[in-house]
Amino acid sequence: MMMFAFSIIRNLLFFLNNNLIFLDQKNSEVYPNYGKSMTG
Repeated sequence: MMMFAFSIIRNLLFFLNNNLIFLDQKNSEVYPNYGKSMTG
């Protein structure tokens, strides 16, 4: 049960991370400094 929950959380984080990167790239076209501030 613990491994199953861990797998779901890991997949969710991976999914969120991909979405944030996608949003980051999309916003960097509109706001050039936005993407840099998000990624450091």
